[in-house]
Amino acid sequence: MIANIANFVVRYRAIVLLTSLIGIILSTLGFKNLYFDSSTDIWFLDDDPVLLEYNDLKKKFGSDDYLVIGVQAAAGQKDVLNPETVQAIQKITNYLEEHAAVNKVRSLVKYEYMFYEDEMLNVETAIPTSKNFNFSEKEWDDIRTILNGENIAHDLLFTKDLKNTLISARVIEQDKYTGSGNAKTDLAADFRTFVEREGLQQSDKYKIYISGSAAISESFFYFSTVDQSISYPIMLTFIIIFLFLTFRTLAGTVLPILVLVVSCVVAIGLIGYFGWSMNMLNITLPTMLTVVVVAETIHVLVGFYRYRNQGLSPQEAAVETIKYCFEPCFYTSITTLLGYLSLATGSIALVVTFGLEMAIGVAIAFFFSLFTLPALLSYTSAKGKKAEKLVSNGIIARLVHSLPDKIYPVRKAIIAVTVLSLIPLLYLCSQVKVDTNFVRFFKDDAPVKQGLEYFDETYKGSLSLEFRLDSKLENGVKDPAFLARALEFQNYLVTLEGNGKVNSPVNYLMKINQVMNNNDVEFFKVPETRDMVGQFLLLYSNSGPDEDLSDLITFNGQEMRMSVFFAVAPSVITKARIEAIEKHVAEHFADLNISVTGRAVLFNNVDNYTLTGLANSFMFSLISILICLFVVLRSFKYGWVALIPNVLPIIITGAVMAMLDIYLDFASMMVAATTLGIAVDDTIHVMDRFRKAKNANLDNREAIALATRESGIALVSTTIILVVGFAMLIMSSFVPNIYMGILGCLTIGLAVLCDLIILPAVLMCIGEKQKAVEPIPEATSV
Repeated sequence: MIANIANFVVRYRAIVLLTSLIGIILSTLGFKNLYFDSSTDIWFLDDDPVLLEYNDLKKKFGSDDYLVIGVQAAAGQKDVLNPETVQAIQKITNYLEEHAAVNKVRSLVKYEYMFYEDEMLNVETAIPTSKNFNFSEKEWDDIRTILNGENIAHDLLFTKDLKNTLISARVIEQDKYTGSGNAKTDLAADFRTFVEREGLQQSDKYKIYISGSAAISESFFYFSTVDQSISYPIMLTFIIIFLFLTFRTLAGTVLPILVLVVSCVVAIGLIGYFGWSMNMLNITLPTMLTVVVVAETIHVLVGFYRYRNQGLSPQEAAVETIKYCFEPCFYTSITTLLGYLSLATGSIALVVTFGLEMAIGVAIAFFFSLFTLPALLSYTSAKGKKAEKLVSNGIIARLVHSLPDKIYPVRKAIIAVTVLSLIPLLYLCSQVKVDTNFVRFFKDDAPVKQGLEYFDETYKGSLSLEFRLDSKLENGVKDPAFLARALEFQNYLVTLEGNGKVNSPVNYLMKINQVMNNNDVEFFKVPETRDMVGQFLLLYSNSGPDEDLSDLITFNGQEMRMSVFFAVAPSVITKARIEAIEKHVAEHFADLNISVTGRAVLFNNVDNYTLTGLANSFMFSLISILICLFVVLRSFKYGWVALIPNVLPIIITGAVMAMLDIYLDFASMMVAATTLGIAVDDTIHVMDRFRKAKNANLDNREAIALATRESGIALVSTTIILVVGFAMLIMSSFVPNIYMGILGCLTIGLAVLCDLIILPAVLMCIGEKQKAVEPIPEATSV
């Protein structure tokens, strides 16, 4: 069957190339559907209960997606109340209110305080409207007096010492956004440009910090795309140089790159066809697909030039190359494809989709590498004599050819060291921690990380933990008893480590009660009757405030919302805090029917899903790989043996992660899936040559030597390209890409060492009795 496929590809090579071209053209039509999505929803499956609860909160109270800007008085300044700083706050406020992605802005220049006058509740901006805010010192002191008395805004909108204030812009729902891109990333990117254009970071009166979910999403997009735009071209440049130095022909240099480019184009085009979004994960698809394409095309080129230098014509060499490479490349593609499909067994929607996208990409790469590439090579004329010389006598060739003789005397020692190392390695693997805390993804000098640290220190966070309290009755939140219990819960929250100030309608009702009673602080408490609560809310509404409480109380008065600033922490700490709150709620506040949600809860679940997803996908991968090994090797014994060099690199990498304190997250999951596929690729090529040699009646040691010689050069060449390619990621500004580079280099390097040293040692020990004749004669291709 393989011979028929090979003959068909070369005989009808024009049809194969035309079909490839049509597929490429059609796939590009999907590019018009591509869009970037940085929303929280893309991390979760549609029926995830945690996401459903979060979406229910947004539906009833509005979005909790914000761009948050912190303004801090510079050293030597009394506070932020000076003309230059307030003008900057006004300028920022005006800009945000006019932006299409914003539907609500809170800021110091918009803050309204309440007062009782003429038997009416009134609201008025604490800072009078002005063009340049050139107030007298007495006028500034009057403003300070007002703001010092606004305890409900302290540590929510500004600190009590007035040295810090924030501006928050609520992001409109994506389906209501009139812009062409993503509302959050557009807003954050536009604001960053606005700040630079206006020179707002250059003042000696204040300093600006940027945070909030919009800034975080935009930073993910910005750093990941910038890294790809820098590191990937460098990776491609190195691959081109290496291919040229290896094969010394135009075809051997250009055609693999062409296969790589068209594989990426078709895969990304299909993402658009399926309506999937581009995101911070699949933007790495070209890098991941490069690993697959390079591994397959190197084997094809080495085989093709070997046959050309044996005197075969380009067409004959292409046929023999397909017959030589098809079976091992097919099974390596299957195992790599299954490795990525294993990611689809998890519960993180972003990772599930990425697994499907990469599985499709692997299938595409196989077609272009084993069909299109040989068809193109059949038209070439160069024999690649320099390539054959390098393959036969180059440094890599001499090293690979000498390995079997060097391994044989120490084969038992190699196995003993490997077995003894497993105990400490497995122990270290068990110490790897799961952490999806996004703060770790940014370097210390990244503005978004500096912003997160500023808000954590000043306000205990810029993101909030959300609580939905359900009275189960229409207008039930107006019941003083319910409000009193809500206040108890609110007071409990502020005592917890990592929590900031609580924002809730209870605060407003207590403040109104105080204002309505001559601003006596003794009346800063929950109103005593339901009628009084209703009247206070009506008076407040009639005063025409900018803050209308619609995002704190539902229209029917059945539910209310509490939000508390929540400091970012390692996910294990966040998980413990949330679980403690949920337990306390169940034991002491069951009557309030509290639902705990918000971004902290969402990403806490991502942490749980990462751990369970990795375990499930790894088991799925191992079982799938083992079955494939049984099939391709036609042997249960050799199938189990071949599993050793596939698992060992992952175990060693896990141990190194523990020693270097690298956490397990979605980036390391991607590396595990990719490098496991490469490890299997290497193993199948070695074991396939070994099996064929055994079938040709070579003894065990001769078969090992032949397998190592025929497959080792391509394996080492592929490893050099991929290790250097992944090393380019270490220069990234996005920390997950740095770790991806470190772990990728380590695992791929270990994979080839396991396949060329440990695997032969194991085969030597379990095989038939070795021949006494030494040294081993040069083996010929089988």
